[in-house]
Amino acid sequence: MTNAVSLEEILQIVPILILLLTGLVGLFIKTVQQEKTSAAIITSLALAGLTISAFWLAWATPTESKTLFSGSLLVDGFTSPGILLVLLGAALTIITSLGHVSLKGSHYSEYVFLLLCSVIGAITFILANNLMVVFIGMEIMSLGL
Repeated sequence: MTNAVSLEEILQIVPILILLLTGLVGLFIKTVQQEKTSAAIITSLALAGLTISAFWLAWATPTESKTLFSGSLLVDGFTSPGILLVLLGAALTIITSLGHVSLKGSHYSEYVFLLLCSVIGAITFILANNLMVVFIGMEIMSLGL
């Protein structure tokens, strides 16, 4: 029995990796530009990451049930609609929070990063196939609190 990670397993978690990269790029842009970062740039970047993740999920969802990473994650026909609902909810949250007064200024990119971390946790929670991964998903999801 080998514990090597296959390319197929990596391809199934690409939406999570895209969201993580999107959040990190947003924080990097804020760090480089200091106070000049526009909320529209961060919003556009986050919405692009969510959209790319949704399209990747629609393209790469297997037709049959598959377990990934030695049975830790489960990808089947029920996980994809749940993940798409989480991505849609995150996109609507980012769009509606764009004009909120308390998020104006330097904290908007951190808000978007924490929201994307919560989305990553929710996706991990949906894909979980054992209790340890459920706990990890809940912990990642609670980062924004």
